[in-house]
Amino acid sequence: MGSPEDAFFRICVYWRWKIGVTGQGDVRGLQLEEWPDVFVNSSVDAFVETSWRWYHTWLEAKEMGWHIEVFDVLDAFLEFAARRDPRVGLDERSMWKIVVRSMNG
Repeated sequence: MGSPEDAFFRICVYWRWKIGVTGQGDVRGLQLEEWPDVFVNSSVDAFVETSWRWYHTWLEAKEMGWHIEVFDVLDAFLEFAARRDPRVGLDERSMWKIVVRSMNG
């Protein structure tokens, strides 16, 4: 990821990261602008399922506005993401934690 020899197969761009699969099979978000690189998921399978669930969580949270219940929805998503891929819960540089915390204020 840090050199031309490192494999990185780009999947998409989310927020400020180029999301892709490394040669080791984990999914990372590479820096765009001043944002640091982040861990996303341990596998493409976990990434697809977590992304799909995040989209629906985001839609629900958007409809709720800033009512106190929205924080329960966001916490439930993060708990799901950590159950689906334990590294999400362990890695402080997890994109999912950063995204949810940015919405939590």
